[in-house]
Amino acid sequence: MLGENDENKPPQAPEPSTDSLSKVLEALFARQDARDEAREAREIARDEAREKRDEARQQILVKKLDELSASIQSSRRQGMSPRMDPTHAPQMALPPVSFGHAKAYFDTLASPTRKGANVSSSGSIQSTPHNAQQKSDKFTSLYYANLANTYPEKPNILINDMFAYLGSAWAQAYAAVRAEDCTLITDELRDYCRRMKYTDLRSEDHRQSVVNALFKMIEKQLRPKGADGAPGLHWEDKHVRQMPNGRKPDGVIVAEFPGLPTDWSTVAASIEIKSSAHGIEDSVLSGQLLQDFLDMAEHQPRRFMIGLAVASDCKVFVHLCLPHGIYSCAVGQLPSAAETESRHFELIRFVLAMYTALPADLGFLAHTPYGFSSTFKVTDIPGCTVSSEEFKGMDIKLQGGRAFNGRRGRLTGSRSWIYRAQVQSADGTQSSAIFKFIWYSKARSEVDVHTKVQDMDIPYVPRLLHSAKVILPKVNLTEHEEVVGDILVVADAGVGLEAYFASATIFGDMVPFIDVVAGYVHTLLAANNAYGDTHVLHRDISVNNLMVRGGQPVVIDWGFGVIFDHTTLRVASKDAIIGTAPFMGIRVLASHGTRSVIDDLESLFLVLSYLLWSEYGTKNDHHLDLWGGKMEKDKLADNRSNWLASPAEYIKRMELRPTDSKVLALVKQFYHVVFPEDPGIYKIRNDASDPRLAAFDAHALLGVFDAVVEPTGDVQTPCLDKLRRFVDENPRVGFMSEETKTSGKRTATDAGHSSMLPPSKLRY
Repeated sequence: MLGENDENKPPQAPEPSTDSLSKVLEALFARQDARDEAREAREIARDEAREKRDEARQQILVKKLDELSASIQSSRRQGMSPRMDPTHAPQMALPPVSFGHAKAYFDTLASPTRKGANVSSSGSIQSTPHNAQQKSDKFTSLYYANLANTYPEKPNILINDMFAYLGSAWAQAYAAVRAEDCTLITDELRDYCRRMKYTDLRSEDHRQSVVNALFKMIEKQLRPKGADGAPGLHWEDKHVRQMPNGRKPDGVIVAEFPGLPTDWSTVAASIEIKSSAHGIEDSVLSGQLLQDFLDMAEHQPRRFMIGLAVASDCKVFVHLCLPHGIYSCAVGQLPSAAETESRHFELIRFVLAMYTALPADLGFLAHTPYGFSSTFKVTDIPGCTVSSEEFKGMDIKLQGGRAFNGRRGRLTGSRSWIYRAQVQSADGTQSSAIFKFIWYSKARSEVDVHTKVQDMDIPYVPRLLHSAKVILPKVNLTEHEEVVGDILVVADAGVGLEAYFASATIFGDMVPFIDVVAGYVHTLLAANNAYGDTHVLHRDISVNNLMVRGGQPVVIDWGFGVIFDHTTLRVASKDAIIGTAPFMGIRVLASHGTRSVIDDLESLFLVLSYLLWSEYGTKNDHHLDLWGGKMEKDKLADNRSNWLASPAEYIKRMELRPTDSKVLALVKQFYHVVFPEDPGIYKIRNDASDPRLAAFDAHALLGVFDAVVEPTGDVQTPCLDKLRRFVDENPRVGFMSEETKTSGKRTATDAGHSSMLPPSKLRY
């Protein structure tokens, strides 16, 4: 395992002088500053162009809606039915807007990094070409409408069904609400409407005013009851003061934590209010709540999130966001001066119950009396099952209390948060580690895959120190898959490959970097070794999942790996496109139903190409053709085929500055292994079975490195030496004959299968 064999560690370079080190650091900082300024300028220009485009589209939409309205009015004046022949009606479909989570675009669907993150001084946070979306206050109605289309189905449920998930405390709080309290608040609210002359609440401003008054009346009634009845929540109208990320929800219910400012981490529930606007009210309102949920879960895992939507007809709906899915529940209607019916009691009753039950459990991962805590034990997590007594007694302290990495762009299904943490055992020993939490469908588990790889003694895999599982209450309301949580505490993996490459470029010695790449190849081949009892494919090789610690390679994030044994094919079928889009193999983008180790090696080749382009390439919009940007998979597959059609075209399209870097020589050699001239890129993409499998030769991979690194006594390459010994001992590793491809019954545990992910879209 990693770090156990000291003789395999790379040689230590002689310590540079203070002056030379200062110059190198100054050059490094100057280069990084120049990159940051260029990146910021590109982002500003892109945002301005996007804003102009969205404004133009919105004007077109409004114009068409006006034409529709005029046509209806004209038909009514002529005594005709307002129902029109749809073939003559103006087209009202919203134009596809390619930003955020509006559609299944590549920049947000497969990114394992925090959006817009740059490399920090420690090099621990990575940025990739497909996640350039920045936090912005330029959210438009079209953005929210398209976001709502990402989650089109929100099953309607009854309030008792909602309480069945939230727990008995909610049901008891709802049952304990007194009818006289509901009557008192309803009467006060009607008096308020009469004073304000709100007779029908058609105006959004009027509804906003009534909602504001409602929550203030409820808090006023609850507070005089003393400590037991005082709410741990308070209402804030966010029209005056925006949230830290620039957004302005119509209102938020905030948990009262002493000394903590109001931000999305302290929001217990959000409220959105909309008027009838051009017929897209429902989608905009839903999209705003969805964005609220995304903001609430940005840095802290939540088992549930609550949002209230007030529609133009004054009906109020509770949206319950769970890892299983998103549900909607009607909870009554806002009262006005003219209304006297009792249906308003249901709304008042729910809000009173929410103020009673919510402070006891805000839905954070760790259930503590103070909401989310940066220090907790795994036993504080509801539904957590852990077999290790040592792990049960450990204190986990999340550094900064905020996730620095993970996939948090999707509200249902697979989501993850990654923190740097300090773990303190029962004897007081502290150690630095990585704490990772993932929501997964029941069919998959990163703990299972990582444990299997570790048991197989695969080289360059970080040690899994502790693990546990979280079982959520079952939701029998729909056919959503059951969701479970994985907790992993993993040994620190060091810095990202991108930062390591930048450092190697400055010092000018690329041999240690190339040696690290040989280690990655060793890991992928060893995990897929044909002579073992169990084989594993990683399926998510990306610039973010390749790390370096102490000069040693480290391959992380095995959550989308697939395990299969000696009775099954080493070509794993898939039911959804899995991976990080810019680094997906061409056959993966083409939706072929097989995955092999060659796809993982192709992803490694694309990572090296990206590093080369990021250092020496020309930075302009042309790079979208190479790495995907916001285009859909079929378009990216076409661009990728054209780019990789020949070695000359591959180099030409990256528009590299002149360089004698050994990495350039490495990728040129790597190209011929991943895309051999026979069968060629187009057959590789289009054939039903991968034509590269039968001719795969691991010794050709050794030739890639031997052509770049000259074997001399002064150059030490421990990782390459280990790879060479492994291939010599396993000459047919990765080889797959036609007979092997077509025989056997696959019984693999496919960690990529999830019915929550349509086959036509990438994961978030």
